[in-house]
Amino acid sequence: MKAAHDTTTSTLTTMIHLLAENPERFSPARQEDKRHAVAWSPFGGGAHICIGQHFATLQVKAVMHQLLLKYRWSVLPGYTMPYQWVPIAKPRDGLPVQLERLVKSG
Repeated sequence: MKAAHDTTTSTLTTMIHLLAENPERFSPARQEDKRHAVAWSPFGGGAHICIGQHFATLQVKAVMHQLLLKYRWSVLPGYTMPYQWVPIAKPRDGLPVQLERLVKSG
């Protein structure tokens, strides 16, 4: 499909499968076996990186700072963390923690 350079277009992504000859079959021409290095990064990367990335990071740090100041963090005694290794290493159960509010002295 070609359009003039000054033409505005839009694509309905739910209908994109209609453009492919056979969307269920692997096609080397579509380079389906190749992935961009930051294809699944939350904020993207390169020239199209999200402009809110640094603000979001600052917000997370501010919230964590308050939680660390006001609460004691712990896991249940005897807790053993079950791992999920793929696609990214993380606790399989979400890592349940107990928060105990710290009492201000003074």
